[in-house]
Amino acid sequence: MNFSSSQSQSVASGDAPYFAPYYVKALAMALPAIMLGWQISGWIFFLPAAMHGRADFRQLYTAGYMIRTGHSGELYDFAAQQRFQDAVVSPQPSPLPFIRPAYQALLFYPFSFVSYKTAYFLFLALNIALLGLSFRMLRPRLVNLAAVWKPLPLAMFISFVPTGVALMQGQDSILLLLLFSATLLSLERDAEFLAGVLTGFALFKFQIAIPVAILFFCWKRWRFFGGFCVCGGALALLSVWIMGFTQAVTHFRLLVSMQTGLGSGPAQLQFPIQLKKMMNLHGLVYGIGEGHIGLRAITLLTLGASVVFFGWVAFAGFRLRREDQFKAAIASAVVVSYYMFVHDLVILLIPLTLILSETISFRGKRAWLAVLATCLFLAPALISSAYLFSVPLALFVCLWLGSAQAGHRLGGS
Repeated sequence: MNFSSSQSQSVASGDAPYFAPYYVKALAMALPAIMLGWQISGWIFFLPAAMHGRADFRQLYTAGYMIRTGHSGELYDFAAQQRFQDAVVSPQPSPLPFIRPAYQALLFYPFSFVSYKTAYFLFLALNIALLGLSFRMLRPRLVNLAAVWKPLPLAMFISFVPTGVALMQGQDSILLLLLFSATLLSLERDAEFLAGVLTGFALFKFQIAIPVAILFFCWKRWRFFGGFCVCGGALALLSVWIMGFTQAVTHFRLLVSMQTGLGSGPAQLQFPIQLKKMMNLHGLVYGIGEGHIGLRAITLLTLGASVVFFGWVAFAGFRLRREDQFKAAIASAVVVSYYMFVHDLVILLIPLTLILSETISFRGKRAWLAVLATCLFLAPALISSAYLFSVPLALFVCLWLGSAQAGHRLGGS
């Protein structure tokens, strides 16, 4: 595997190797240690709850069980989800809804052969392995971070709060990180169709995969978009085959109903999604406008802000290299996503660590990117109002695209 081109990109042409000041090294060692300590305390308090079935893995495990036992036709039925989750995991006042495409439940099919507790730890082991594989893919591109402190790249992957939350909850966000890491490598090797196929497999997180694909369509990356459509179409047919057409219609209606925060009363009990915990523009508009404007106005304002931001990203990133476009697409998809919670922010490890490695040895304007990337790395643990996260993230995307455009013009490519 030849990483020479990637490594050469991580150190600016003509620049000497980066030698970090002592205070940078001190921060590089201290901040991940503090974040890791926070996660260890989280594990101590959360693990007993997870063992009693109060983790997100509850819904995924039960979906796999329903597929295996011939109940795929009830996959999105609220009463059936309640019944099966109470039976195979533990009784709870309300179920955690399974809202992913039906094909995703196949991943959890084999885990349903063992008890919930055993499956939880088996999936935890799988997630750790996927995280390690993702890190191995990206490590050659993080040479400047390793120059600050050799274990720093690995420390960032392990201590990033969304990583810990994804592991604790038994979420599949780390699988998304792996798919996007492989997509980045494919783009670097001019395998655009394969990159699109890999992004298509990420449609179990459609709120992220679809914005990425739309941006690549806007950038006229036809092979990428073609691979995405081929894979996405095949997975859609597979999902309909698994659950049946009636459940496919039910699934679509459930997804559409989520845009309003699911209101109050029975719907709120059925799908207890709190918009103010969303770390995107949707959560930001809701968090600021709650109590002042109605849900319809919040939806329209969110749509308008998303279109403006998305349009600017599409324009600013048009002439960039494919791999740079992908970094911008990941971060932008988080900003405009349909819904977004902390565990899914694990995919930001790709743009944050890569851009931090590219900018950490620079001075002037690009130094601000390194500072902002560091702040974003810390933000999921420090921001008390989750919806505010979208503000520095959107600023980071805008600053980096401006910097990348300037570098593109100077390079004449």
